[in-house]
Amino acid sequence: MKFLKHIVVSLLVATCATGAVGQEIDFIQLGENHIQYNGDDWSGLRNKIHNLSSCPGGKFSIVQIGDSHIQPGILTDQVRTALQRTYGNGGRGLIAPLALAGTNEPRDYAIRSTANVTGKSRLMSRTWPVENGLTGVSVQFGGERTDLTLVAKQNEDVFNNVTLFHAPREGYESARVGDEVVFARQASPYTSQFSLPSAAGEVTLAGLPCSAPFYGAYLLNNKRGVVVSEIGNNGATCALYNKVENWAAQLKLLQPHLIIISLGTNEAYGKPSAMGASLDQLVRNIKQQMPGVKILLVTPVETQKGNGRTGTAQVREIILDYGRRNHIAVWDMYQVCGGQGSSSQWLNMGLMNNADKLHQLEPGYTLQGILLGDALLEAFK
Repeated sequence: MKFLKHIVVSLLVATCATGAVGQEIDFIQLGENHIQYNGDDWSGLRNKIHNLSSCPGGKFSIVQIGDSHIQPGILTDQVRTALQRTYGNGGRGLIAPLALAGTNEPRDYAIRSTANVTGKSRLMSRTWPVENGLTGVSVQFGGERTDLTLVAKQNEDVFNNVTLFHAPREGYESARVGDEVVFARQASPYTSQFSLPSAAGEVTLAGLPCSAPFYGAYLLNNKRGVVVSEIGNNGATCALYNKVENWAAQLKLLQPHLIIISLGTNEAYGKPSAMGASLDQLVRNIKQQMPGVKILLVTPVETQKGNGRTGTAQVREIILDYGRRNHIAVWDMYQVCGGQGSSSQWLNMGLMNNADKLHQLEPGYTLQGILLGDALLEAFK
């Protein structure tokens, strides 16, 4: 914990331009930074991550589900970095066509198409003009064929294997990669899997049909290691993910060992009391498809926009109670990040966006990711 505190202080000194330099972050409760198991047994999870040969393809898969706090990828990237540094890099994981759908996406990847986007759906939209899927965003390309370029910008994120997620109408049977034709394996109605001729950080799959809406791609290498994916959508709630047809069945295709549910902020600004029922449905859908998967619930931090303080406190209690009653592990980020009244300190330290008093700035999400990564490392030991 002392080492973590040194990292956190160094982070603030390096990144905050609002007077954080030299200040102590006593409102972060490092003593609370651990997983509350609520009677759940994570011993099997620990055995798998320490014995990757027992996992399919030698991959230990984690998926974090969330809202606008997760969509930029900053928080999840810190978790990815911490776990892959310790247990090995199994690949970048899931990437979504967020920019093609007209919204913000993480900086460490890109998806480009030679065909125009003629239809798009985002999770929070009132209507979905095209079928929506696993990632919460979907794009329809115009014309008959498109060349799809996938880029993993981090040097260590080269990949050999690509799984394209699409609507279950027409898969992608083959594609041209350079001078070679690569044939796909149709593992499910929602996926087409390509094994590349060689590892690369960028690949163009040429000549793909445009008939089925495109949801995203799953990028893996041929090494044993951890894969951490994020599914984040602005405005997301448990109820919105529940609306996506066969969403949990698609999530199963990532073969996750641990699913982190980081939702509740938007419920806090709607009807906090409805959080319990929609969270229960989401968890039941997941467990119906993946009976043995472990789930980690994350409470939202306090915000100040509108009724943010009271709403997030109420949602936090609902999540804590749900975890206790159903023996599901919880990481209480609300308390770890300072608890009641802490949003003022996050604002004063330049960690929270003063314009909306709802979202964090990049140093804030980085700090939250470091804290969650440390809690998971402790849990896996």
